[in-house]
Order: sequence, then C-alpha cells, then structure tokens
Amino acid sequence: MQERDELVPANTRVVGWLRPDETGRVAWMMLGAIPTLLGVLTVGYAYGRLEAADPVGIHRDAREFATRSGEFVPRDRGAGEWEGMPWLFLLGLGLVAAGPALAIGVLRGTWTRDEWLLLRDDAFVLRTAEGRCTVRWDDIERVRHDVETGEVRFEMRTDERFELPPQFARGDARALALRLEEIRRKATWGILS
Repeated sequence: MQERDELVPANTRVVGWLRPDETGRVAWMMLGAIPTLLGVLTVGYAYGRLEAADPVGIHRDAREFATRSGEFVPRDRGAGEWEGMPWLFLLGLGLVAAGPALAIGVLRGTWTRDEWLLLRDDAFVLRTAEGRCTVRWDDIERVRHDVETGEVRFEMRTDERFELPPQFARGDARALALRLEEIRRKATWGILS
C-alpha cells in the first residue's frame, strides 16, 4: 500500500480544490493570432509581387508576352517593382513565427505558476508563489466577502486576519466566500459529507 501525500493525512479527506482564474492570461495568449495574421498577409503580398516581378527569370510568361503576331517581346519592368520584396517576405515570415512564440510565452508563464487551494475536511491548504500554508477550520471564526475590496477574508479566532490572494477570487468572490463558509461550518460540526 502506498503512503498518502503529506497534503492529505491518512485520517482526512479532500472535499474540494480551487485554482486561480487564468482567463485574462489566456485572452492575452489569443492576441498571438494578430501578428500571425499580419504575417500571413505580408508573406502573401510579398510572394505575389516577387512572383509577378520574377527577378530570377523562372517563368517565361512573366519575362515576356506574346504579341498578336506570335512573337515574344520582353516586358518593360522598372527596377523598383520588386526591390524590397525579399525583405518584406522575411518580415512576414518573422511575424508568422512571432504569433505562436507570443502565445507559448504567455502559456509558459501560466503553466509554471503552481497555485492552488486544497479543501480538506479538517483544514485548507493554500499554495502560492510565496509558499504553502495550512489553516485549520477550527481556527477560523468566519469566512466573509468584503464588498468594498472584493476580497475573501478569514476572520480568525485570534486577532489575526487572513485574506485569500486576489487571483483566487477573480470570478465570483461572494459565491466563493459562501462556499468556504459552508465548508467551515460543516467541518466544525463534523457533518461534512
């Protein structure tokens, strides 16, 4: 039989868990589509201009055109028609690559943040960037939502005050406070099912 993790001692059970709301960060990730779209349009424009100008002379009909008599006459092309198009093409490719790179950078920041709130029948365990702490339900007088600041506050039986970090209460802080208060009451009376 395997040993249980220290987060969940043998005589306790998990009744819930919560991760911070990352909707805003994921929305920023979606902005990676903008440089990609601009890059695709830029590459398409530059490629079309390069192919029409045919600087290396691959396409016969791009270099010359047939007259009514059937003879081929070279097209008169200005030197500026394709100058700069290779650089514009490369810029477009860079923009295409920048979009996914931006999205991956934002996602990496989200994935590396290991923050959570584990709700047990005897306590809750809070893990943030600063570390991990365990607070017993019996040490809490009440859980409430502060309307003015939007915080979820734990009123302790001592004179201490403890607030849930704001990233956990970004959604509906009032509903979260009510849920935590219900768990606290049931855990205190030993009726948490």
